[in-house]
Amino acid sequence: MLDGSARLLGFGAFIPTPGDAPVFRYHKDQGPTISSASTIGGGKHRSAIEFCRICAPAAAHVVSEDGRISFVASDRKNSIPLYAEIVSLGVPSTL
Repeated sequence: MLDGSARLLGFGAFIPTPGDAPVFRYHKDQGPTISSASTIGGGKHRSAIEFCRICAPAAAHVVSEDGRISFVASDRKNSIPLYAEIVSLGVPSTL
């Protein structure tokens, strides 16, 4: 987490998520659709979604162990965040 001056405030934090939060999931072919946070990914993704929801305006990048790099953002507090997968590196699960 960075502040407005790009100073590191923390990293690797998990934020408790109440239930199954909604998120706009962006597909390049379909545009945004509403999904639930649990269908997006694990704890890192759910934490990023909740962080952006409660601390908006906010944005987060998520780097998963499975090789996905994602972006989450929200412009207004308690609004539904937008999620987009930026790239999938296709890291095999055997590594």
